[in-house]
Amino acid sequence: MKIPVIFLTILLFFVAADAIRGLKNGRCDEVYVVSDGETLQTISEKCDSLFILLDNPHILDTDDVVPGTVLLIKST
Repeated sequence: MKIPVIFLTILLFFVAADAIRGLKNGRCDEVYVVSDGETLQTISEKCDSLFILLDNPHILDTDDVVPGTVLLIKST
């Protein structure tokens, strides 16, 4: 019984480490939901995406980006 628990713990560690590495490398999910305090600039830097406005025609102005806005992110 202890072997599956140890295996799952190790597996969880590697999955979490990969997720952290992904964030450090500037990868974001393809669909991104804007959080409080974020701007197009901070999202662009965080996700390594230069063309957020071009990929999201529903964003007509930077003021249209509010918490809860859904963006399509394509890393460059």
